[in-house]
Amino acid sequence: LYGQKVGCNYVRCANLYCNTWFCWICGKEDVNWAHFTGLKCKLRVEDILKALYIVSFTIFTSGLILTYFMPAVALGLFIIVPICVTLATPYFILKWLENIWRRLSTTRLEIWQLIIYWIIYLILYVVFLPCGIVAAILSLSLSTIAFTFYFTMMLVKAVPFLGQIMWLLEVTNYISGCFGFGGWLEWYKHSREKKDRQQRALMQFRAERSERMANPLVGR
Repeated sequence: LYGQKVGCNYVRCANLYCNTWFCWICGKEDVNWAHFTGLKCKLRVEDILKALYIVSFTIFTSGLILTYFMPAVALGLFIIVPICVTLATPYFILKWLENIWRRLSTTRLEIWQLIIYWIIYLILYVVFLPCGIVAAILSLSLSTIAFTFYFTMMLVKAVPFLGQIMWLLEVTNYISGCFGFGGWLEWYKHSREKKDRQQRALMQFRAERSERMANPLVGR
């Protein structure tokens, strides 16, 4: 039931009862964005576009709308994000420990053991909260960088001369899209899809040919 979307290596299981995020290259389950910082597994076009959606929204949105949304962006980056990081860090640490424990033990827990398990879980959650606070403090640096970029784009679009340049870029992008020249990312994605189909067809042809060579009576 696993299905790959063209241009993606960070894939989600198609089974609605599973919804597990996994890496298409190595097949490892329950991975996150940090998994793709290594040498083997890399992100592809759709993965990068998902990560850069907010950046493209900021670039191609008018300065007036950015000004209206600035208080909400500041609230989200400096209040909501640190709170979420603080509360989520102990959860992911415990989830990582739970996955290790499940790989080492296959014994099914009784009801009284489940009660003890959840009590220990809550205690460890409180114990790991300081780790979440440290992670939240570190995340403020990323929030500051993101807000600085947002604020800079808002100021750039507020300056008449620079604002006209951004307006010309938006109009040029729109006009080129009307004539079929704006979807360069779609062209790249379709070319990758065609290349992947050709590679799969070639692999299937070689597999069938080797099977016929190994069993010459097959197909007669």
